Amino acid sequence: MARQVGMHRQSVSRWARQLAKGGRPALKKAGRAGRKPRLDAADLRRIERGLQRGPEALGYETSLWTAWRVAHLIEEECGVRYDPSQAWRILRKLGWSCQRPVGRAMERDEANIREWKKKRWVEIKKKAQKEGRTIVFADESGLSERPHRTRTWAPKGQAPVLQYHFTWKTLSVIAGITFWNFYFQLFPGAIRSPQIIEFLTPLLRHIPGKLLIIWDGWPAHRSRAV
Repeated sequence: MARQVGMHRQSVSRWARQLAKGGRPALKKAGRAGRKPRLDAADLRRIERGLQRGPEALGYETSLWTAWRVAHLIEEECGVRYDPSQAWRILRKLGWSCQRPVGRAMERDEANIREWKKKRWVEIKKKAQKEGRTIVFADESGLSERPHRTRTWAPKGQAPVLQYHFTWKTLSVIAGITFWNFYFQLFPGAIRSPQIIEFLTPLLRHIPGKLLIIWDGWPAHRSRAV
């Protein structure tokens, strides 16, 4: 109950005793419990605008809001120092909750994706069926450079999106997915045209007939060797 009303549990316990002893009139006689809030409505609006700008505006490298970062934001915006263990009270008051973000590449183009699904994908399925080809969705990814998707604070009901660039240096993987099977191969370092060919060659032996490879516009996919 103390969490729901945003008060200390000792205050809630005192109110419970007053309610048990004198009923609701006893609660009406009680004055204000606890100290006056240090943040007014204008302060809360400034904090919310700062939260919407993201931690990068404060000089942090990632877009994850932690209790320490929120406390830093409050001090920067309002000149009031809060302990990180108390910052969650302000976030709850603003309608924010702790959530696990969704990963999304910076290179992702939502408009092109919608257009591709609506028109191009229909054409590809018809072509593959007509020519007797097996459709293979292929892509590459690094396994060492992505940020860890820890929990962060965000408005309730709005899953935060953690954006990042696709970069890899230590270990990479190329994979292909058909409607029935999944194929992948690991490579040290980055993937280039020779690694793509090394993956496609045995793929042609594993899957009978002709293939129709679907992948993005990465230059290595359009190289002369591939």
